Amino acid sequence: MMLKVLCLAMGMSLLVSTAYAQSHLGIEGACIAGNLPGNSAGGPSEILSQTRGPRLAPGGGIWADFRWSDYIDFQPHINITPKGAEIWQNGQNTGHVHVTYLDVPLRLMYRVPVGYDDFFFGGGVYGALGLRGTYQVSTNTLPMHDLGGDIQFNDPDGITGLHMKPWDAGYTAALSYQFSFGLTLHLDYEHGFVNIAPEGTGRIQNQGLSLGIGYLFHYNTRD
Repeated sequence: MMLKVLCLAMGMSLLVSTAYAQSHLGIEGACIAGNLPGNSAGGPSEILSQTRGPRLAPGGGIWADFRWSDYIDFQPHINITPKGAEIWQNGQNTGHVHVTYLDVPLRLMYRVPVGYDDFFFGGGVYGALGLRGTYQVSTNTLPMHDLGGDIQFNDPDGITGLHMKPWDAGYTAALSYQFSFGLTLHLDYEHGFVNIAPEGTGRIQNQGLSLGIGYLFHYNTRD
């Protein structure tokens, strides 16, 4: 139900923005540090109970800037975003949980003019759909070791694979600096409020911090 409401809000926001705001389309890329805070145990999901560290990977996509007023902009994004974590034991990297999402952050950004450029800060919500994922772990502390394969998004968690819920949603915050000629630098944070672990196996949430660069076409900070 929560995801349906979020999707409806996304659609309505885009319609209102298109009708009433000046808009620019852009592209972006980023280095993303993802993690999976929380705890989980039982079957293959016990992989997620191990010590986890950030996964570093590139991502990117398209975004738009809708100027609602002199100081408020609405910025939706559609990105291919890597999330997940690296698994560590006794100081050694012994495995990973890697998931690729179609990620749609929606942010309201406050604009602060800096000469001919603009500084933005703000936040909002995001919704995401898991597209694919893999896991691998080698350990003697689990009932099964040298596990690996594709993450199952729709099948129940069993002894043959790792299951995760396909849908994710959460809150997001961002800082960005927009140059007058269209180039932008941005720092973004996402934290999921959806439990993506299998039912009855604990609670796992997505978390991500990204540093990136983008470009808005035909942009002028003083339009």
